[in-house]
Amino acid sequence: MTKEKMTQCKNIFLDLILNEGLKWHLGRMPDGRIPSWFLDLREILLTPEGSRLAIELLYEKIKDLNFDVLAGPSLAAEPIIPTLLLRFLNDGIYKTGCIVRKERGSFGLKKLVEGPSVKGKNVILIDDAMNSGGSMQHAVDAIEQEGGTIAMILTLVDFVKQGNLKFRERGYKVVHIYSIQDLGFDERRTYSYQKIPQQHMDEQSSDNNTLLEPFSADAYPPIERVVSVPKSTLVSYSDGRICCFNNKTRQIIWEHSLGEKVEILYTDSNEAVIFAASGLRRACLFFLSVLGGTMSAQIKLHGSEKPHLNIFQENYLLCHTDGRMQLLEKGTKKLLWEIALEKIPTKPAVDEKNVYVASELDIISLDHLGTVIWKKRLGLATLLAVGDNSLFVSTRSNFLVALNKENGRVIWIFETKNVIKETVCQMKMIGLFCEDGYLIFIGQIDGKVLQSFKIAQDNAIDLTLGQNQLQIFFADKSFVNVPYDKIL
Repeated sequence: MTKEKMTQCKNIFLDLILNEGLKWHLGRMPDGRIPSWFLDLREILLTPEGSRLAIELLYEKIKDLNFDVLAGPSLAAEPIIPTLLLRFLNDGIYKTGCIVRKERGSFGLKKLVEGPSVKGKNVILIDDAMNSGGSMQHAVDAIEQEGGTIAMILTLVDFVKQGNLKFRERGYKVVHIYSIQDLGFDERRTYSYQKIPQQHMDEQSSDNNTLLEPFSADAYPPIERVVSVPKSTLVSYSDGRICCFNNKTRQIIWEHSLGEKVEILYTDSNEAVIFAASGLRRACLFFLSVLGGTMSAQIKLHGSEKPHLNIFQENYLLCHTDGRMQLLEKGTKKLLWEIALEKIPTKPAVDEKNVYVASELDIISLDHLGTVIWKKRLGLATLLAVGDNSLFVSTRSNFLVALNKENGRVIWIFETKNVIKETVCQMKMIGLFCEDGYLIFIGQIDGKVLQSFKIAQDNAIDLTLGQNQLQIFFADKSFVNVPYDKIL
């Protein structure tokens, strides 16, 4: 097989691992916990395409080696050893194989190693995956007790943890087709972080403080959120007030007290959508004119939980935490369609054609009529961001997963050391703002780290994408500027 053909086989099989072998939030650990992810390669190896690719990859790795027997631990070896023996025979090479049982048979010949004798033979041990190395250790001991010599330990996927280290320390040759890092999992990954100084709003030049200066007055209660549009800026405060400031004069244009708790969900140059709640049961959406503060519509909500709001094809997309999704005509607020999904814990993402929503354990793609296009189980997703061709999903288990927007297939996986709090897409990169002030930028296409930064604090209240830089605002009225030319 040529080098190009080998690379092609590896890429196709890796795609199968990411999309068929990785199971998110399924299965059980020995202690009863549900793992954030689980690797099941047998679901791939027991298909014609998966078996063919795996056998070719293994064959190319060992075809020129001097050995006598192919062996492996049950249950993983059953789909691999017989097929690999036939692949050797196809090239006129005769090898024998054996399977190591989990325990010696209780009747019959009571064998532990099934198959022709391995006494005096050089044996290559093969497993689909190795983590702690427990099953492989059992196989090594059994083969050596039968008089065989271990020539190599070969795995399709090596977690490169206790098992790998243990066998290498004992002098065994350990080889793999993929490491766990090839899949995007790398808990030990280290970065060289650049430190970014934080500035206070008062330290900005007069050209930059137009939007920030009015909000530093001591007379105001704590700020909840700041949203700016070309001519004005809306500010929500902890006492339930909404104020609209003129960007030039810095004067208040209008002010409303709408409830005990208010939040700006959306604003453009003409209209702002405000969530307001009073008590445990009363909540409303208010649609206000930005120019004069007049109310154009009011929608009463079920309960007091804030819905997620997006602009989709120039209409309002409301996603309620109970799973209801509604598309409202932006001008008249007329209901265009409504569907019911499972619980929606996080804000959906949209592009010009589709809606992408995290519903319970699944990521779902919907078209402009609310029809499901595809569904992908990824566990507990928290954040969504849309790139040119990919959808980026961050999970509560510190993973960022890139999905193909057209079909939902996994493109790459990136594991961080810290919980991802915010994601932003700009140009050909995606930024991850993580706990403890870590800011990591990675490429949208390949998931490789472009640049990483360390910020003194992590209590960001807003991330703003500018033309030339990313701005991060914090609760203490400080901010950080990250120029894009520092990243690319």
